[in-house]
Amino acid sequence: MKRLKRLTTVILTAIFVVTLAGCAAPNAAQQQANFDTFMENEFISEVESSGYLQMHQLFEEPQNFGIDPQQVEVSFGDLPEDFTQAQVLAQLAMQRKRQRFSVFDRGLLTAEQQELYDIYDNILSQAEKSSQPKYAYLAGMWSTDAGLHLLLPMNLSALRISQEQDIEDILTLIEQIPEVFESYIAYTREQEKRGLMMIPFEEALEGCRKQLQSGMQNAALLDIKKKVSDLSPELSDEQIQAYHKQLDEAFEQHFLPAYEQLLRDLTSLQNGKNNPYGLSHVEHGKEYYQDVVFPSRVGNDRSVEESIELLETWMKQADREMFEVYRKSPNAIETFGNFVTSYTEYEDIVADLLEKSQEDFPEIERAAYHIEPIHQDQNVSSILAYYVKNAIDASAPDQIRVNPDIKANSVELFMTMAHEGAPGHMYQSNYVQQNKGMWSQLVRYLGYQEGYACYVGLYALQYLEDMDPNERQLFYAATLKSWLLSARLDIGIHYEGWKPEDLQKYLQRMGLNGSVAQDYYEQVQTMSPGSLLSYGVGVAEFLDLREYAQQELGNQFTNSGFHEAILKSGPAPFSVVRGHVQAYVGEVRNQTIV
Repeated sequence: MKRLKRLTTVILTAIFVVTLAGCAAPNAAQQQANFDTFMENEFISEVESSGYLQMHQLFEEPQNFGIDPQQVEVSFGDLPEDFTQAQVLAQLAMQRKRQRFSVFDRGLLTAEQQELYDIYDNILSQAEKSSQPKYAYLAGMWSTDAGLHLLLPMNLSALRISQEQDIEDILTLIEQIPEVFESYIAYTREQEKRGLMMIPFEEALEGCRKQLQSGMQNAALLDIKKKVSDLSPELSDEQIQAYHKQLDEAFEQHFLPAYEQLLRDLTSLQNGKNNPYGLSHVEHGKEYYQDVVFPSRVGNDRSVEESIELLETWMKQADREMFEVYRKSPNAIETFGNFVTSYTEYEDIVADLLEKSQEDFPEIERAAYHIEPIHQDQNVSSILAYYVKNAIDASAPDQIRVNPDIKANSVELFMTMAHEGAPGHMYQSNYVQQNKGMWSQLVRYLGYQEGYACYVGLYALQYLEDMDPNERQLFYAATLKSWLLSARLDIGIHYEGWKPEDLQKYLQRMGLNGSVAQDYYEQVQTMSPGSLLSYGVGVAEFLDLREYAQQELGNQFTNSGFHEAILKSGPAPFSVVRGHVQAYVGEVRNQTIV
């Protein structure tokens, strides 16, 4: 939703023009100063145009960072009536940005600026491709992992309330929900007319019913009211009760009726033309996957076909790992999954991970955090947990929400907490805040972020010292294979056009049980196209970088050195991350020679 808001509002963003001194070619110092000014203003423009949720997530006091909150409408962001025309205008805006950016000579910039130059150049390239008019109406809105009906309550629950104005803003947002749903339904009706609709109706309707069944005990409402109460003593008891009443009325008058109408609207669309296959089965779908979905979800410089080869290479490696365990201990597969940890509390797992990972990862100042289960009416099986970074300038703790259906003493939960907490998302996000510039707080490279979190989730298995080494190796390989295979199926279904029978043949060719093909197919097809890529392709890219560094350095390789290298870039295309790993290899070699 935020991506689409940014797409429609970028056309309204004031154009900042960098004026270079005179007509002569600028020297390095001038270029560097102008580049800093340009990127600072582009950052402010991007935050102001990306919408309220983005600004609110990043900053508690945005004006202290040069951002004018008055330029940002308090809104979830609805969709334009004519999305094709919006694409045309967005593409023109991107072309103007590219023209202004082209005045800079990368060779005259500092090394740090060159890295930011490469990241911003990649951002512009992605935006230029995604804003092509032929790709209008190809983005889905009601998937099982990122549907608006699921994300909206989660966004409300995650909103920070640190001052009274935040409560007023939330009330405004709740009042707008019926209009937001109306604009998304209008978009979906246009998709149906064009033969582009792909909706998992059964799951979408059930998601709406779940929100309605919770009634006034809705998790988002309870979360918001608790945060309002926490403003005491800044607010009096009378003020808190008054706001609680306003929130109750807003949910009764806007939130619940909006979901009732959404349920009716989605039900009415069920009889329309709905694509039951992958994205490549609709017009321009394959091109859209290749040009927009794949690069935005992965951020590598490989083609889709090259990434298929990468995935299958590492799947074969995972198979070899599992076969090695079977060769050493044939009974290991029979007892697989029996191991349980001694943990009973989420906080104990993260505390141990923070302690045990210290030697292997760069030291940073630890952030405060709070962990709690995902509420039942927001809980979906495809989400094991999620991490919410607090505002850059806020003192409140970061949040980790965990699916309560995961057993507290399971290895799966341990890996999940490593993925979301430390040394995963929470650690990596705070490393960026403490070591990188403001742009690294804003950009999202999911292949880097999720790939890194998957990599460290696997790496953290070694911290389960009581786990049998054979079972640890088996768990590592099986988990890795699952991520890689999921990404491969995503490509097969949405890019190569597989139908269930094609998936069955592929699974059988891989030595897997083809009878599960239909279930796998439905699971992948109902999620957002590309949503599984960032995990599978991302972790394969990091494993490939690690293998390269180990082969180049031999016994000079260190875990801490490699991890610092992959963290240095912050969220970035893998070409940038690869540069840091190559620099790490070069530095170690030079030290060895000296």
